[in-house]
Amino acid sequence: MILELTEAGERALTAAQPEIDRFNAELRAVLGDDGFGQAAQALRRLAYWEG
Repeated sequence: MILELTEAGERALTAAQPEIDRFNAELRAVLGDDGFGQAAQALRRLAYWEG
């Protein structure tokens, strides 16, 4: 299944991108590159989990 954003959703995501980038930078600073990568992989597995 593929979900697509509405135009309003796309605008909201674009507007939120600087905050998302800031959050990711802060999280990377706390976890380090390896920890950040592991966390990203775990979240990706959860996103596609079909349990």
